[in-house]
Amino acid sequence: MPSTLRRARPLAALLLVPALSLTALAGCGSDEDDQAGGSTSEATATAGSTPGATPGATPSAATCETQEAGAGGVEVTGEPGAKPELTLPEGEPAPTTLTRQVLTEGDGEPVESGDLLVAGYLGKTWKEGTVFDNSYDRGQPAAFPIGVGQVIPGWDACLVGLNAGTRTVLTIPPAQGYGDQAQGEIPAGSTLVFVVDVVGSAGADAAGEADASQEELPAQGPQVEGELGQRPTVTVPEGTAEPTEPGQQVVATGSGDPVEAGQLVVMQYEVVDWTGQPVESTWETGTPYGGPVGVQGQGSPFDGLVGVPVGSRVLLTIPAQGEQTPPYAVVVDVVAAY
Repeated sequence: MPSTLRRARPLAALLLVPALSLTALAGCGSDEDDQAGGSTSEATATAGSTPGATPGATPSAATCETQEAGAGGVEVTGEPGAKPELTLPEGEPAPTTLTRQVLTEGDGEPVESGDLLVAGYLGKTWKEGTVFDNSYDRGQPAAFPIGVGQVIPGWDACLVGLNAGTRTVLTIPPAQGYGDQAQGEIPAGSTLVFVVDVVGSAGADAAGEADASQEELPAQGPQVEGELGQRPTVTVPEGTAEPTEPGQQVVATGSGDPVEAGQLVVMQYEVVDWTGQPVESTWETGTPYGGPVGVQGQGSPFDGLVGVPVGSRVLLTIPAQGEQTPPYAVVVDVVAAY
């Protein structure tokens, strides 16, 4: 499915692997955007594949009303974290109020506006009762900025403030969804119902472990400086040979579980070109990035993170892609893996 929750946003022209850009992997708002970024498969399109915002929407455009579980005849079965069964009342008119029903209250950290939210979800249209997307069949949650206008207003209004571990049902009228615009399998003017499992979130200060075990980098390659747990600095000494294939070196080894192929990894990263000029930084934008790594048939600039323990800091080197795209040095803090 296209990235139905997520709004398209300006992307840096940063090709790190053939036909894939670093920021394009975060997900765009249409099939055309996904194809332009080289994200031609469903799993790649959903690296942060979430419902795209209505153009011009703002985070303050909606207010979420809390209801008791089961209100309006909406029923959900299944254990939190597993694929739910969502049943809607037949023949009932679509609700006109944006609501959430908390089915299970989590005890994790609350989601804050501007965080990268990691969540599992399943969505249905009220009228047709059609499941138009779900993350559970893909085997990994989705990740996307929340509360800042990067998703439909109903998600921004209803998910900020919930604790990690919470399962909730959102009922979203057209005004807080897509309005009169059709989106893939979602007809224009649709009221949407989502079951959402809040897996976790990461804010602007998310980082690798401050006490990770420091490793020594080769003197002839790119250098990484700065305290662990803080924004790093990466430099490329003049005369350093350009990489001819992707490379990976662990700057500091964390104590978490090793990243597995196919997992969604939450990270902070800093990118410079081979002249040392800054190109892109999640530390600068204030929101970490989350995307899958090591998925067969879907090249990612972050595939070198497979096998690296969570909490680590890693230097990735990316070779040039043709004459238009120079080589890059990327420093990544591995924050979490799901």
